[in-house]
Amino acid sequence: CTAWPAISALLMQSKSGGGGILPLLPGGSDAGSESSSSTPALASTLILTTTTTSGYYASGTVIDIQVKFSESVDVTGTPRLRLNNTVDVNYLSGTGTDTLLFRYTVQGGNSEDVVGLETASQTSLSLNGGTIVSTATTTAMNLTLPVPGSANSFGSGKVIVIDTTPPTITN
Repeated sequence: CTAWPAISALLMQSKSGGGGILPLLPGGSDAGSESSSSTPALASTLILTTTTTSGYYASGTVIDIQVKFSESVDVTGTPRLRLNNTVDVNYLSGTGTDTLLFRYTVQGGNSEDVVGLETASQTSLSLNGGTIVSTATTTAMNLTLPVPGSANSFGSGKVIVIDTTPPTITN
């Protein structure tokens, strides 16, 4: 598109979650995008949700996390979502819609325990060699997540506790 050089100075939403702005980098990508395209990533307000309620969850529990984009997206490969307990959750479904599903199955014995399950950071959504693009334009989508614990993050207003440590009896 011949208009991209003229609009490459457009500013995108802050990566810090504050009210600041982040300019596009030379070549048209932003700091959080893994796109190799010279076309700027499309701005998108991402909303993370889960139907999992506050509580304690042990090994074997399935926690679905939805990442909602502002428009329909197409996915190739297996993008990942990094959680604050260092677990990478693989993409499960949702291509062609505005909501992608990531499924986390709690595993015991590998230090997953955490109070307040959440994404690790605003850059926790990675392409892992795949793509997430606009269905309408095939332009790479901005992957910047909400600040963990803030509005629109899946842990906002919830305390999801992962507890895989079996109880011990002491005399």
